[in-house]
Amino acid sequence: LDEEKRQWTAAYPFSKTPSLLIDNYNQARRMTEAAERRLKKQKRLEEFNKQFQDTVDRGVFKRLSPEELAAWKGPVNYIAMVEAFKEGPHQTTPLRICMNSALKQPPPSGLSLNDLLMKGPSALVSLCTVTLSIREYRYALTKDLSKFYQRVQANPLAQHVRRILWRDGDTSREPDVYVTTTVNFGDKPAGCVAIAALRMTAAKYGDKYPDAQYFLQYRTYVDDATAG
Repeated sequence: LDEEKRQWTAAYPFSKTPSLLIDNYNQARRMTEAAERRLKKQKRLEEFNKQFQDTVDRGVFKRLSPEELAAWKGPVNYIAMVEAFKEGPHQTTPLRICMNSALKQPPPSGLSLNDLLMKGPSALVSLCTVTLSIREYRYALTKDLSKFYQRVQANPLAQHVRRILWRDGDTSREPDVYVTTTVNFGDKPAGCVAIAALRMTAAKYGDKYPDAQYFLQYRTYVDDATAG
């Protein structure tokens, strides 16, 4: 835990050595070009770029300089971005950028990042308990933890095995290389890691905020909770 930044940093649990992954830049380049064509055809490129820039501004994606690319000597893996559209009048984010950590690399690897990661134990409170607990109170409230998974920083190895390519659809130049600096939905251990950080936060500050500790530990299901 970085007390100054108030942020946890996590290492991903590997069941097999990440050195089994190959540098699949060419595969990622082809998928980026396909995404560009698809978004242009759908006339959603500007919308995607806006959401991508928001993700960069929040520090989830970090563009690597040539010096940073040359300095990294560990395993490298590129994953694909997939756009998901949510239609409806109450959608605050109509377009979401999802990460495909299950992308299989080409031979000789043939593996995905998720193939090498452990999921971790189930750390969820009973959904029935969380749902019914609202009946304990005269007045009910609910909460949602915004950007739940992305609140946890990833260590350097976990960042470089989740590289992405993007260039805002500008085909006149080479794509920029980004690392994913945080835990992300779609990574096999993401749920366990994020919930572990939530529980450790509750435990660390429980003496000062006992009601909040109980609320986080026993009345929260993933990023949603009920209380009163």
